[in-house]
Amino acid sequence: TGTPLAPLLAESGLDDHAVEVAFLGADRGVQGEDEHDYGRSLAVVDAMRPEVLLAYEMNGAPLTPQHGSPLRLVVPGWYGMTSVKWLTSIEAVAEPFEGWQQAVAYRYTEDADDPGTPVNRIRVRSMMIPPGIPDFFTRERIVDAGPVTLTGRAWSGNGGIARVEIGVDGQWAIAKLDPPVGEFAWRGWRAEWTATPGEHELACRATDTAGELQPLHPVWNYQGMGNNAVQRVSVTVR
Repeated sequence: TGTPLAPLLAESGLDDHAVEVAFLGADRGVQGEDEHDYGRSLAVVDAMRPEVLLAYEMNGAPLTPQHGSPLRLVVPGWYGMTSVKWLTSIEAVAEPFEGWQQAVAYRYTEDADDPGTPVNRIRVRSMMIPPGIPDFFTRERIVDAGPVTLTGRAWSGNGGIARVEIGVDGQWAIAKLDPPVGEFAWRGWRAEWTATPGEHELACRATDTAGELQPLHPVWNYQGMGNNAVQRVSVTVR
């Protein structure tokens, strides 16, 4: 629960020269030789989106300290580092914000010297609940032969989920999607698999309404951000 940010920015008389809105939190620390408050920014057009909130309650109760009390930013569809906790200031700026967490940390970069681009919207992804029971040493799954219902969730910050596919030993089939429950909510899916004795690899991949498809393999970046590669589960059917 919270109040939309956009009307507050409009009421404040947002300057036409503003290019970003910077948000600072009360968590202060040192990175290398730099002492700073945690801060992130949004382009003005993103800060004015109607879903962006200043939140003060969760599940009908005031925010707890670990969730950002008394006030935190919530930016649905973006990775969590954007939703600054323990807000102390909101400032419209005429130049791109250069706070550490925006300009150095949480960026897609090719190497240590690459300035890269900020991590922002959540990349399309799906996950399955591994079927059967685990082998405690290898973490592979043990499944009895016969009908198996595979279930999981899919999500994306770039649009709703258009399709989820289930892969069995490299062969893909369409899963059934549960009804959507919200623009930024996880979407459930399920698929039926007839498990035959032997070793198998299960996988799942999602496509969102923007046409983005999960990659089969991780897309490398220097900081390891935004990994949305296809999940693979090794299964022994007995």
